Amino acid sequence: MREFFHGWRRRVGCVTLVMALALMGFWMRSRIVFDRLAHYTRTSMQRLTSCDSMLWLEDRQAVEGAKSHWPGVSFRWNLGLQGAGKYTPYQDVSPTFKKESWRRRTRFAGFDFGEFQDTSDWAGALPATTYRCRVWGIPYWSMVAPLTILSLYLILWKPRNRA
Repeated sequence: MREFFHGWRRRVGCVTLVMALALMGFWMRSRIVFDRLAHYTRTSMQRLTSCDSMLWLEDRQAVEGAKSHWPGVSFRWNLGLQGAGKYTPYQDVSPTFKKESWRRRTRFAGFDFGEFQDTSDWAGALPATTYRCRVWGIPYWSMVAPLTILSLYLILWKPRNRA
């Protein structure tokens, strides 16, 4: 068994296989559970959200001169069961969000990229603030498949006999 791990290729292949299996576990978890890790500052928010077989990256910046109602620097982790229907970060904007706010949005092969502007006062509960938002949606399969193929190549590759 010790001979199997001689050389860097098989070791790296095993590491990439473990990474692929971990991402596969997150992928299956995202079909049932909603996970979000967020970082807030006074003028910006970055979130990493895992749900509905997608990994969402969000960046929201308060427009210059706008007062943000986010707290100071903090990290938060939210967890919840998936509700009916698919989640997208676009649903997580103010109740007054209008489709005309889009600057651009691209969807291709399961990937989802968008940029929009949102002005919210959350129904009068908070002071009105304008945010510039960028969102990237990356399907889990696009990370799991290449890692699995790479790990198979590295593990199963037979070195040439040197003459």
